[in-house]
Amino acid sequence: MEKSLFGGLYSYRPSPNRLPEEDFFTEALAGVLHRERDLAQDVFELLTELRVEPGVIQTQVRYPRSDAKNEWNRIDLMMTGYDNDGMSHIAFVECKIGAKEGYEQLPRYLKSLRNLSGYRSKTLCYITRDADPKTLETGASDIKFRKFRWSEIFSHLQSPQRTYRKIPLIDELLAFMEELGMSHEVHMSELIAGVSLARAQSRIMSLLDAAWAGFSKGGRFSGGRKSSYSWQAIGIFSPKEPNTGIQIDYGMWFDTSSPGKMHLEFDDPEVPIAYVAIGEWSGKASELYRSNKDYFEALKKHQSGWLLIPDGPQTIARRTLAVGAPGAKAVTVQLERFYQESFQQIEHAPFLSG
Repeated sequence: MEKSLFGGLYSYRPSPNRLPEEDFFTEALAGVLHRERDLAQDVFELLTELRVEPGVIQTQVRYPRSDAKNEWNRIDLMMTGYDNDGMSHIAFVECKIGAKEGYEQLPRYLKSLRNLSGYRSKTLCYITRDADPKTLETGASDIKFRKFRWSEIFSHLQSPQRTYRKIPLIDELLAFMEELGMSHEVHMSELIAGVSLARAQSRIMSLLDAAWAGFSKGGRFSGGRKSSYSWQAIGIFSPKEPNTGIQIDYGMWFDTSSPGKMHLEFDDPEVPIAYVAIGEWSGKASELYRSNKDYFEALKKHQSGWLLIPDGPQTIARRTLAVGAPGAKAVTVQLERFYQESFQQIEHAPFLSG
């Protein structure tokens, strides 16, 4: 017997290192698509540019990875359809609300899609709430990559020409999308926050520059640093340590509703997080952890707040601080102390010696 919409939501369990609202919304969307076939047909056409009869709709579908044994690609939403000739078409849909693309996530999904047979066309769709430009060469004439914003999906479903717009269940789905910030509405408070962010970025960068100047390991990290700014974070990557390729990543994380990014879950998603991380970004992070395991274990044991990520593709260790002191001066002192302590705690790491 087909599971009911509420049965599907009841059986939902958050996945580790993922935003719970992403998986929950995907389950809700799939449940509505199951029950409203006209809606499923329209959504499939929007995603693939093909008007076909709706077929299978499934969430959290697993396909074996071609680059790693006993590991799987987990597709958020898989949809199929059938044309007038009886030929099948398939779409993989990656649903993002706040999180960014995982490590090589889309190329891995593309490989899984390529390995499928029996479909006249295959489409990989990447849907995000926030701006995240992507291009991806599929290397095959029967495979397409398409990028959307959730606001486009929202506007499409709200179109006056859509008769299902009056269906209560779909109205509830649209209302849920608005609550999750997936519509095109812009609020004045958000515009004011954007102005404030620019001012805050300048002040935070000055503080980070001062903290780094007191460290930089006697010239071991000579050369320019790489900075990145967004509404989610201010991040700085040090130059690579010449012998090991190790880099120090440090800054502020504002969008703490994305635990997968930080490898942590936070009690209050409204509290900004300061962080300092040790990593290697060319695929040797696990190897470097193993060769310096005693050091990293000691760092975790004897120093405050270090989290080890031994199997991570990039980050090896990270220290974080939830910033909660009231008042500008108190916050500044708190941040200065955190960055200085963190740099001091890793100053004598064996992979930084020489």
